[in-house]
Amino acid sequence: MANAVDPNAPDFTLIGGPTGQNVPVGQNATFTVSLASVNGFSGLVTLAPSISPGGTNSLLVALSPSVTLTRGGSVSVNLTATTFQVISASTFNIRVNATSGSLYHAIQVSATVTAPPQGQNITINATPGSIILQQGPLGQWTTHNITITIRGTTGFTGTIALSVSVSAIGPSPNGAITPSQLLITGNGTYTAILYFPQGGSSTETFTVTAATAGLSTSTSVQVNFVPSYFYTQVRPSGDIYLGAGSSITVSLNLVSQNGDAGNVTLSIRSPYALPANYPTFQFPNRVTLIPNATLSVPVTISTNNNTPVGSYIFFIRTDGGWWTGDIKINLYILARSYTSGVVVGTTATYSVSLSSYPGSP
Repeated sequence: MANAVDPNAPDFTLIGGPTGQNVPVGQNATFTVSLASVNGFSGLVTLAPSISPGGTNSLLVALSPSVTLTRGGSVSVNLTATTFQVISASTFNIRVNATSGSLYHAIQVSATVTAPPQGQNITINATPGSIILQQGPLGQWTTHNITITIRGTTGFTGTIALSVSVSAIGPSPNGAITPSQLLITGNGTYTAILYFPQGGSSTETFTVTAATAGLSTSTSVQVNFVPSYFYTQVRPSGDIYLGAGSSITVSLNLVSQNGDAGNVTLSIRSPYALPANYPTFQFPNRVTLIPNATLSVPVTISTNNNTPVGSYIFFIRTDGGWWTGDIKINLYILARSYTSGVVVGTTATYSVSLSSYPGSP
């Protein structure tokens, strides 16, 4: 059986109002919290507000931590909700818990944060509006910061969130901004720094957006990424024909572009299963690129008398650490050539062998 509540026991009432209101970002919302003595209650009442959702970009609430009620009396205090930290149009629930000894009451009001008052705005611009970023010889990018200037107009006050986006054409570059949030007060001017932790391979447009509840504006920055890289070529070019039991030396050229330099490792592979006595390749395992120059690497391809005739496909991989590439080698192994005398008026018979390339059906 539940314990009966004595209706004549000392207590207090708790009322809050208005129950809900709209408040432009940067402005304050004020609620009235009223307490009244019931059945001769008197004493200290503790007030504790809480906000949902909470977090860094929630409301800030100011409320007296306690009030004192006299017998038969009443007290009203203001609860002030400040919106200058809010960055998105949202509704926040504010709960007030009131306790005195074993007595407990609670109320809830709400504040919906809306766009700034009409006429208030923010402006944003970037200096410079376009830059060229050159990649260094070892893959590092030159550092160049863009100054983003943000200014409140017509008395705007509030927190803005700064973000960066890019629609990349080539390999995805990366832009970042610091700080990611700014508190704007009055008509003050503030700055942030846009920088580029990761480069790309073409001219890209970065969009920097400043946004708060119900308000957004942006500016753009063009960045021309100039990557350093190398490409490879085989000389003489074209297919390579080689008789079984012989060898040939070709040149693998590594051509540095835009100052690329550093060590490059070389390796060989074939996409097919190779038979016994397959052709072998000899070349240095590592070479060093010279900036803006062509490095010729000798590659010796050797066979023996038992190398199966047919066509082979190989790839020489060049790995510069951050830049890699494969160059295809089409190799055709022919039967060993020999001569045989034929007497006039007689016939001679020769055998022609047809072999599929290794790994084919």
